[in-house]
Amino acid sequence: MEFEKRSNPSGNNICIDERATLIQNDMIHIADDVIVGMYATINASPKIKTTLSKEGIYIGKKSKIGAFSILESVGGYISLGEECSIKEYCLIYGTGGVEIGNYVRIATHVSIIAENHNYDDIHLPIFRQGVSYKGIKIGNDVLIGTRTVILDGVTIEDGCVVGAGSVVTDSIPPNSVVVGNPAKILRERGR
Repeated sequence: MEFEKRSNPSGNNICIDERATLIQNDMIHIADDVIVGMYATINASPKIKTTLSKEGIYIGKKSKIGAFSILESVGGYISLGEECSIKEYCLIYGTGGVEIGNYVRIATHVSIIAENHNYDDIHLPIFRQGVSYKGIKIGNDVLIGTRTVILDGVTIEDGCVVGAGSVVTDSIPPNSVVVGNPAKILRERGR
């Protein structure tokens, strides 16, 4: 998927609720047939200076962003594929880059955080120590259950199912069903 900056964030047949907020529109690309729910926030403002070559937010065609969800690139980027569904009250921080494939389903209250706070210096307040980041990749045809947390550095391969309430700290191979805190492989789909 090509990632680009555009001065006009809207494709054709877009439905953005009048109560939704888009910030830094020149760094947001919304493809055709996208729906953005009420009080959703899509914020491409570069709050942190990163070393990534990409920045901003791309939402692929026929995707839906649920009410009260927040997508913030935070100096990095978020790339959402085609025909994806992000349900209500989700949070995605793209400091280290978040790439989400096509046909992905993300249930309510999911957090995807592509950064970690630095905290090793006990003589300096944590908030002054900055962040580190590796990025998060989610493949095609993935289902992520409600209240799941996906942490920085994780790759979730194609066809995975992540059970509700899981905390994903390690990468997951294709077609795996995972559950728990930390998430562990329960089985492989189709077996």
